[in-house]
Amino acid sequence: MATSKTKNMLDKLCEEMDLVCKQLDCDSERTNATESFVAEIFWKMLVETSKKVSHEATKIGLAFGKPPFPDEQEMRSLCITMELSVLALVSVFYGLPKEQGLTLRKQVKLAVQDIVKSVGGLSREVQGKSLNGDKFQFLVGSIWECCERVQNLSKDNISAVSKVVSMNKELIDDAYDELQGAIQKAVDMKNDGEQVFDSDEEEDEEKWRSDEVDVAVAARGLVKVSQYCFKKAVEVVKTAKEASTSNLDAISRAAESVSAIVDVFVSYLYPPMNKRLMMETVAVVAEQLKMFLTALKGSDSYTEDCKKWMECLENSINHNAAQVENVTGKSRLG
Repeated sequence: MATSKTKNMLDKLCEEMDLVCKQLDCDSERTNATESFVAEIFWKMLVETSKKVSHEATKIGLAFGKPPFPDEQEMRSLCITMELSVLALVSVFYGLPKEQGLTLRKQVKLAVQDIVKSVGGLSREVQGKSLNGDKFQFLVGSIWECCERVQNLSKDNISAVSKVVSMNKELIDDAYDELQGAIQKAVDMKNDGEQVFDSDEEEDEEKWRSDEVDVAVAARGLVKVSQYCFKKAVEVVKTAKEASTSNLDAISRAAESVSAIVDVFVSYLYPPMNKRLMMETVAVVAEQLKMFLTALKGSDSYTEDCKKWMECLENSINHNAAQVENVTGKSRLG
């Protein structure tokens, strides 16, 4: 599709987008922020520069929508204006002080990075020997969508952390529902007289043995406690007012850590159940949950009235973790 000269221009644009992405990855806390930072101005500039990138993508879309395609001079203009618009967007991002919150900054960085990657993808498609019309339009549309998402980003760290906690709460809820469904299906089939559980002599890797169902039921309790922890976390973060950004960021990191380890924990439960790895993960789940609760205690919305449910959750973590270990200890390790 591109001539040798225009291909060189596109190569340069692709290389520049790759370089910008690497810089965003390796230098996530770099900042050009000043003491006179004004949030309203920052968000206005971020939206405006993202719209400029979207506009430049539209120009490229129109230029390559049908013949005649751009000549060398037109191609140079398209590449330069696109590169400048992306660099302007990235420059605005670097104007967001990390003191505004690392969770907020990470959210904005990922949004900007998605735009940069989309521009790089479009450039690579244009420099191909043949242009796939449907894919080309899809890539242009991807840039539009990425740019539009900038307008819906959280505007402060409390909102950004609240989003992280809520998203991970949904993952925990899904993990619980799937595990509960698998347990209920196994129990229902057994009650109906169907051959569901395998004997020691005749194992089926797609089925639980009777003792393994007991382990899954015990493990379900620990996942349930995780749900309650996230439910309280959502309440704490949403009612936070003057909480320090460091505390909010600690809550965000803890929420992601709990969600990740619970997902691993539950994966070990499904047939063929890996009891050894599951047992090793129980203590990690309990530890991460306690760290999550400790982070919540640091919020300004954590009051004396919260101590009762906090103590209840801490006790529930210990009880359910011990229950998993006890039930698994009575079961044949696999």
